[in-house]
Amino acid sequence: MTRKRTFTLILIIFLIICCIFCGLYLIIDPRPARYCGIDDILFSENDLPEGTIIDYRNLPALDEPNESGEIYALFNNTVVYQIVSRYERGRLARNRYERWESALSDLSIVPNQTSDMSTQLDFVSAHASQYDFACGTDLGRYQCRFIATYDEYFIYLRSDISEEGVTHDMFYDFLVEIDHKMSGCFEP
Repeated sequence: MTRKRTFTLILIIFLIICCIFCGLYLIIDPRPARYCGIDDILFSENDLPEGTIIDYRNLPALDEPNESGEIYALFNNTVVYQIVSRYERGRLARNRYERWESALSDLSIVPNQTSDMSTQLDFVSAHASQYDFACGTDLGRYQCRFIATYDEYFIYLRSDISEEGVTHDMFYDFLVEIDHKMSGCFEP
């Protein structure tokens, strides 16, 4: 009988210690209050070139956290696809970023550059915790991709690039707009 009581006592002490450490973790790394929702960050028709058709807009995004969204839009037969996800912790967004870095390396050129060096994108984020972008060919389509974390937010943007559709300059404008929208999330 004393063995059973001893085991029960040890189990209770272990559970109390686990609860204390979990509580400390939440106190040390609390989820910050933010001033915008996913819908505020996702592109709307006003953020995209005139004539863009948003084919679908999902809140939450498929296979993403509950606080997420995605859009799929078409502009002159070029695709613009965006995912915005908010995780419980910045660490989880950074993990997602690391897993999605391969989305950049799938393109057939060096990150932070376009295939035509005269149209290099000189985007510098003022607010992202980490970010990267690349342009190149994947599955026969020339496109640019952007991934970033803004604390606990993860953002992915992909767009086909063409003379008739979304251009490098437009893609650059998309990046500036994302950074601008994210700045509003951190300011009271």
